[in-house]
Amino acid sequence: MKKTLFFMCVLFFIISFSLYPKAESTDFPYLKPVCPVSDELIKTNDNDKDELLQKLNKLIPDAYPDDIYSEWIVKEAKPLRSLIGVPYEEAYYGMANKLCNKKTANYSWLIKVEFPKLLPSASAASGVMFVIKDKDNGWHVWYTYR
Repeated sequence: MKKTLFFMCVLFFIISFSLYPKAESTDFPYLKPVCPVSDELIKTNDNDKDELLQKLNKLIPDAYPDDIYSEWIVKEAKPLRSLIGVPYEEAYYGMANKLCNKKTANYSWLIKVEFPKLLPSASAASGVMFVIKDKDNGWHVWYTYR
C-alpha cells in the first residue's frame, strides 16, 4: 500500500510539472563561447584599458540584453594573461584557454560587472565577460560566464 501511494505521488508530480509551461529564459548571446579567429587578433596591453572601458558601453548591453541589466558598474578590467599565478583569478585564464586556445587567452581581457538592479544578491548581480580585439571587429565579447 505504501509503495503504491509513493508511486502515485511521484507520478502526480511528474505529470504536474510536465503540464506547466516552462518559463522563458533569456538567451544571452555569449553563454557559449564564440572563439575569435586567431590570425586576426590584436595584442593589447594596459595602455588600451581606457579605450576598452569606453567600448564597454556598447558591449555590455549587447551581452546582457534584458532591461534588468540596463545599469552596470565595471568592477574590474584586466588582461587575462596578467592573472597567471594569481590565486583564484588564474582560473579565468585557464577557462579561456580551454574554451578556445592559448592565443585567445593571452589576448583576452577579463571584465567583471555588477548589475545594481539585481542587488543584494551578489551572485545574480555579478557578470563576467571575456573581451578581445581583432582586426575585423575591434573590441568584442566572445564569452560571458553567468
